[in-house]
Parts: sequence; C-alpha cells; structure tokens
Amino acid sequence: MTRRVVKLPSWSTMDFNDLNISEEYIAVIAHETGCEVELESPYGKVGDELWVRETFFKNGNEYIFLADGTCCEQFEQCECSEVGKPKWKPSIFMPREASRITLEITNIKVEKLQDISEQDAKNEGIETKTYGDHPHFCTIDYLGAQIYSKSKHKHIRGFKPGFCADTGRQFRDSFRTLWSSINGTSSWDNNPYVWVVEFKKKEVSSE
Repeated sequence: MTRRVVKLPSWSTMDFNDLNISEEYIAVIAHETGCEVELESPYGKVGDELWVRETFFKNGNEYIFLADGTCCEQFEQCECSEVGKPKWKPSIFMPREASRITLEITNIKVEKLQDISEQDAKNEGIETKTYGDHPHFCTIDYLGAQIYSKSKHKHIRGFKPGFCADTGRQFRDSFRTLWSSINGTSSWDNNPYVWVVEFKKKEVSSE
C-alpha cells in the first residue's frame, strides 16, 4: 500500500474546496468546456502490474540483490568486483528483466491523508523493533530519530520510548512522522487528499 498526494491538472480552475470527490474518483471542471471530468489515478488502475526495482549488481549473467545480503555474505569469496568490493547500482537503473517481484494493483481510492487507519499504517510498511526490556514493540519517530542516532546501543538507534506505548495508534503516529520527514513538517497538518493504492504480490508460475 502507498499514498500519493492528489495534484489538480492545470486545465482545471477548481480548488479542493469545490471538487466533487468520492472514495472512487475525483471530478473537476475543465475551464475551456465547462464539463465535469473524472480524474483517473496517475498511478495505475486495478489489475495493472507493477514491477519492483531493487539495488543490484550483475555478476556475469547473474543478478545479485543487496536485499539478500552484502556480496561477501552471499558468496564464500567476494566476486562482486575486481577489487573485492561490491559495485551496487541504485534501483532506478535496474532493468525489467532483473525484476523478481511483481505487484498487482487491487484497489485505488481517494481519501484525506489523516484518515489513514492503524491497519493501513501497518500496511504502509512502518517498522517496529523491541526497545530494551520494554513490554511493547516500538515504532520509529522519523522526525526525532537523531535522539538515539549516535547511541552505542544499536538496538535503540532511531527509537524513542514515547513510541513504545501500546496506544492503539503507534503505527499511525509513526507514519505521521515519516510522511512529515519526506514531505515537510506542515504537510501532515495540511491534510491533503491522497491517492491510496493497494496491491498484492503476484505469484509467478515456476513453469
């Protein structure tokens, strides 16, 4: 699952206060014709397939992925480069043929950013980790991560005790800080409309 801010087309004179918005679509008025036009999600439609890019290295005819461990962790002898160090390439450069994960879009809807549920925040991939002997798992405060960023105790780097309480909204609170760290501290308070894209991993036939 992912969320992306809704952007209005330049040919529409409407603002978000005048939009005809339902869970399924957004309708705007084209200023040249005066006609109402339903906007389609720019991120695909239900049934579309998305292929996932990963940080990679091509060793001969074989693709090696950083997600599986460092090069030296994957081989008895590091064969990633002539100098014995991996030459990883950013995911943006990964060719389609190397993709090993395909996602299928299962649902697209429109909602306010702050309407995200606790379960949806989990589905967004919010990380959790134990914090010492605390009885509850912790989520990350992405805005205040620097508090423990230099701790000699690696298991608490990036975590704050305030995000360890079992409040029933800790995933949502963590998502709020992640969103703000990426889009600006005022972006959450602005509460924009967002495209909510849900997907599932598509099973690939072994034949």
